[in-house]
Amino acid sequence: MVSYGLAYGMEAYGLAQRLGIENKEAAKILNDYFFAFPSVKEYMDNAVNQAKEKGFTETLFGRKRKIPELKSSNSRVRSAAERQAMNAGIQGLALIYSKLL
Repeated sequence: MVSYGLAYGMEAYGLAQRLGIENKEAAKILNDYFFAFPSVKEYMDNAVNQAKEKGFTETLFGRKRKIPELKSSNSRVRSAAERQAMNAGIQGLALIYSKLL
């Protein structure tokens, strides 16, 4: 649940809702996950930071996706855009992979 949810930008609140637990417990689960797999957090942070700098994400094969909402003054819109930035690389590679099959 955690790995799948993180790929779509799930945070402690969402995990707590899905598992029927307190937010504090869900936050601990996520912190423990990131401690065990630090490269996941690093990938997520880098994906968002690079997208903010460039205005788009890019897959390993060069496929680009513009995300202008990263500059939104609305925090909800901006948060959704950040989740898109995290997810775009994963989905972009999955798309290419499925086309190769």
